[in-house]
Amino acid sequence: VIGWSHKYRETLQSFGMADYAFNLDSTPEVLTDKVRYALEHLEEIRQALDEAQEKNKNSASAQFDLLEEIVCLKN
Repeated sequence: VIGWSHKYRETLQSFGMADYAFNLDSTPEVLTDKVRYALEHLEEIRQALDEAQEKNKNSASAQFDLLEEIVCLKN
């Protein structure tokens, strides 16, 4: 992600990928090096993303379950 806000890094952090958040002023060399690294480690990255996605899904689901419980208690 190439962006201007810390939000991108924070979002990527929940997937263990904060190192793939770049500022608008990142140099082409930095970007090229990171893309090259990612391509060389693609399977490891895919596996880490799959694991993180499942963890994030479970966390989001738990949050919605709690929200539903709270809303039902108020009715």
